[in-house]
Amino acid sequence: MRSYYFVVTFLLSSWLFLACGSDPASQSAPVGITLKLQSRDVDVPNGTVSAEKNVTTESGNPWGKFINDAQVALGADPSSIVLDQATLTLQGTSTGVASLGEVFGGATAVSFVTNTSNTDYPVASSVLDTNSGTLVSLENNFDYAQVVAADRSELLSGSFKVVLTGVAESNFSTLSATADVVVTMTFSAYP
Repeated sequence: MRSYYFVVTFLLSSWLFLACGSDPASQSAPVGITLKLQSRDVDVPNGTVSAEKNVTTESGNPWGKFINDAQVALGADPSSIVLDQATLTLQGTSTGVASLGEVFGGATAVSFVTNTSNTDYPVASSVLDTNSGTLVSLENNFDYAQVVAADRSELLSGSFKVVLTGVAESNFSTLSATADVVVTMTFSAYP
């Protein structure tokens, strides 16, 4: 009985130690990137539409603040960055469309593309259809372990673009529409 108590106590203590050690050093405020998707930008042969923007161009540079806060908290660069959540939101400033389902009609993905190497890192994705509303949660595809060392410095310095690409809804190219879509992401940094 005594050895059973010891094993249970040891396992519980180990679990608590590991759980406490897994707290992030820094968590980001929402990192929102507003992208304009226009009907005239649909790549007709491929049926896709895309837009991109450098991550540091948004007001207040929330990505830069997140990385800076993580570096201050750790006294070094984070060894891991985790995507906690990602969404797409169609803004009310859009014209000619009232839902994401009028813009996208299939696989839709967000990626980070580094400025120097032009390497594409998947971040989040979903399959949208005509039933998609103005807010869609995305599936997490981001794996910081897959980012090569040279590109990690690009991500940490904000030297990358956020790219949104998706299969265009079949009528989007004929609407003379402009969709203002916000990609919103939250992240955690770990030592």
